[in-house]
Amino acid sequence: MPTVDNFIKDNAKWLLTLVFLAGLLYGEVQNFRNVEERLTKKIKVINEVEKNVQANSDRILILESIKCPD
Repeated sequence: MPTVDNFIKDNAKWLLTLVFLAGLLYGEVQNFRNVEERLTKKIKVINEVEKNVQANSDRILILESIKCPD
């Protein structure tokens, strides 16, 4: 009957590979979370800018409709 020591000796490279891959996967998941947070912030900024552009466009239309004398 194989013991735990024999199992570790026989499969050491596979165990190390699994640990390494788990670390890589964890790093990628963290990277995706960071990207998602940054994109969320950028979307908020874009929405605010879009609101400001619309407000300024409305103001321009109002000023043009007033027909100020030259």
